Amino acid sequence: MSTLTGSRYTAPSPEQHLTYLGTAPVPAGPYYRDDYFELEREAIFKRSWLEIGHVCELPRPGSYIVRPVEVANASLLITRSKDGEIGAFHNVCPHRGTQLVTDADGGIRSSFTCPYHAWTFGNDGQLRSAHPPALGWRRCSGTRKPLWLSAKLRFPRRTSNTKNLD
Repeated sequence: MSTLTGSRYTAPSPEQHLTYLGTAPVPAGPYYRDDYFELEREAIFKRSWLEIGHVCELPRPGSYIVRPVEVANASLLITRSKDGEIGAFHNVCPHRGTQLVTDADGGIRSSFTCPYHAWTFGNDGQLRSAHPPALGWRRCSGTRKPLWLSAKLRFPRRTSNTKNLD
């Protein structure tokens, strides 16, 4: 067993080193079973910040990138609006759940149009038009709220009051 005496650390002896691991075969299940992955997804990935891009990838207003976030079963559309704000949105139309952008390379756009019913959103997340307007315009609030890049995908716009996740 290792000890800390005063300010000195004593390493464990070879006999003590890693004895808690035992000598049985290492179980393989955690490396391939879906239930283990779901546990890790909940315990690790959905509780921590994930780096999915860098601000330099959105150099000017209208820039966008698309990032699949496999650990969250989501695709994110990350944009820089005309006022320079960076926002991240679920890459789906709220009307019928169709993916808005399939071009993973990113680029410059002022709007994103759903290929299913042609709902159009600005790069700030605002619903600009819905065709025909009777198809649920009122069900959609008209705004797609920016999400901060946590795997929980539930953080509205970050403010100075937002607490660190550590």
